[in-house]
Amino acid sequence: MLQRPPQIQPFSFPSNLKIGDKTTFMCAIINGKPPFTIRWLKDDMELDAKSISNIQIVKGEIYSNLFLDPIDSSSSGNYTCEVKNRNGKASLSSSLNIQAPPEWLSVPKDVTALEGSSVSLQCNSKGSPLPRMSWTKLDGLNQILGNSSVLVFSPVERVHAGKYRCTADNGLGPPLQHTVTLTVHCE
Repeated sequence: MLQRPPQIQPFSFPSNLKIGDKTTFMCAIINGKPPFTIRWLKDDMELDAKSISNIQIVKGEIYSNLFLDPIDSSSSGNYTCEVKNRNGKASLSSSLNIQAPPEWLSVPKDVTALEGSSVSLQCNSKGSPLPRMSWTKLDGLNQILGNSSVLVFSPVERVHAGKYRCTADNGLGPPLQHTVTLTVHCE
């Protein structure tokens, strides 16, 4: 009788998971002869449920369930179920992309510059999907000046002085906004 290596039933993550949600998925062996050794990896590193508080792994003879509760920002990644028996091994992977509202990586800071020099205003955020960044000059017209994390003035002129608002928005939760002041000194 031909002994076959294990075969895993396909699995995938739901696409709309957010921070605070919970999820589970099963690595089920649909072919091959026991005994099996089953292990979970995240981003090619073996998962140790004892050292990660929001992960639980429950194993049976022909399956392993991975529970994430609660999902946090570090839960995103590529998860792999690896199964071995004496006739070979199989693995199957699925990516988990968590939806997360914007968070500041660096909060914009006030800037003082000398007229004629080059200056930039910066604000950086993260989130999933990646937030759209924009800059608005708060001068009554409130024009959007740029759609990036950096607003560059080269050369900076006296008319550039004023308050600027950086906005990070990915449609999840309220947009992040921070206002900075650009002060321009003349020689």
